[in-house]
Amino acid sequence: MHSMLDKQEDKSLIYVSFGSLATISESELLEIPCGLRNSDQPFLWVVRVGSVNGTKWIEAIPEELMERLKEKGKIVKWAPQQDVLKHRAIG
Repeated sequence: MHSMLDKQEDKSLIYVSFGSLATISESELLEIPCGLRNSDQPFLWVVRVGSVNGTKWIEAIPEELMERLKEKGKIVKWAPQQDVLKHRAIG
């Protein structure tokens, strides 16, 4: 995780995380990757298992969109939030 962060310029990375209590709908899940892709900025998106109602994880995101997302960012199930937020790349 830190190697990905370390490769980014200062304050250039978008960090998306809804924490451990929030849940979102499948339709809300599908809006987020579209916004990230359209931003054309590097990103780290944390999607906790069980945080999307009606799905196990992110399988609702179409494969074509997933491939495009991989060009700019990373989607993970967990990240050390305090460390990520302190990193110089987050901005």
